[in-house]
Amino acid sequence: MTTAAILLAAGSSNRFGSMDKLLAMFRGRPLIVHAAETLRELAPDHLIAVVSNLNITSELDGFTCVSVSGEAVAQSTSLRAGIDFANKIGVDRVIITLGDMPFVTVTLLQDLLVKCNDGGGSVASDGVKRSPPACFVQGQFEGLSKTLGDKGAREMLGRIPEEAVVLVNDWELADIDTISDLAHYG
Repeated sequence: MTTAAILLAAGSSNRFGSMDKLLAMFRGRPLIVHAAETLRELAPDHLIAVVSNLNITSELDGFTCVSVSGEAVAQSTSLRAGIDFANKIGVDRVIITLGDMPFVTVTLLQDLLVKCNDGGGSVASDGVKRSPPACFVQGQFEGLSKTLGDKGAREMLGRIPEEAVVLVNDWELADIDTISDLAHYG
């Protein structure tokens, strides 16, 4: 099965202040580097990053960067752009991660890939909520390309059967949204 990893890195960082949070230093490196390195280590067939700030592309060696623009880029806009590109290159499935989630591990991504097959996708959960990272097969791309707003694929994540859910510790799904998050997790 041909796999593309899609790194969603086009948010507006509204809660972070005037700086792009993905370029903020976290544990000695820009925040985006943590997610990018995990995907490089996973070594899927294709690495795709959806970006709105072209300054972060210097941190994304090995990725094909798809640019989206606009005053406020909704998560669904980024998701649609990544899925459209994955469709163009003809992959069988995508694993989707977020640029502000530095604790996602290669093991989690590998477990998601194992559970993501022709029958459908897979998703991570801390036992309370389902959250990216998630994996979807080609038959789900059309639904993903119709998402709207900042909820992204939340409805589709909810329809993934329990046997395709990968349970993780809540820290692995932590994301950095504010400067205080940066300090708390740093």
